[in-house]
Amino acid sequence: MEIEKRFIASEVFAEMSADPTPMPIIRGVAPVFNAISDVLVDPQVGVFREVIEPQALDGVMTAAFDIRGRFDHRTLLGRTKKGTMLLNKTEKGLEYTIFVNPNDPEAMAAYAKVKRQDADGSSFMFTVPEGGDTWEMQDGVPLRRVKEIAELMDVGPVTFPAYPQTSADARSKFTNMRQAQTTPTAPEGADGAPAEARARTLDLMQMDIDLDKE
Repeated sequence: MEIEKRFIASEVFAEMSADPTPMPIIRGVAPVFNAISDVLVDPQVGVFREVIEPQALDGVMTAAFDIRGRFDHRTLLGRTKKGTMLLNKTEKGLEYTIFVNPNDPEAMAAYAKVKRQDADGSSFMFTVPEGGDTWEMQDGVPLRRVKEIAELMDVGPVTFPAYPQTSADARSKFTNMRQAQTTPTAPEGADGAPAEARARTLDLMQMDIDLDKE
């Protein structure tokens, strides 16, 4: 299984806890459930959108997994196993609360960046098992539905979006879908354009991306 990263452009907060002995904490949400992402670009798949379904995290929300809270996927801020990061699955998504070590200069530097809103989003790193996702066409763009996450490596605040890259299994499913010319799911208010027209739209979007890279 290949490691994938995603960026969530959502609010992340740095504040002091309400405990009798206040300590710095960082709060955010990643991933967000049932929200269609912005258009992502994979070097091999091309353009696509993605949805993380709520049940995708059921298997990793156990004490057996030690999930890290990291800043920019590098600086360790907390761990679920040590109780220095708490995760709470809600209808919106996976809420994380990291208890920052005030005696750790690197951690406090990350806290300061979030406090000043230099870091204004969250990211998470994960793997998807074989059979853990499905692909369909929606409004002329491939839509990936992640139904199972095998491992959630880390979550936390970031200063820049992670470049999305899907797994080899996901790319294979995408290729099979295109070859089978899956009929798009027409959204509400769509004009019912045929699958061929939507496929041409996707090809044109890919051509634009290829030209931008030259």
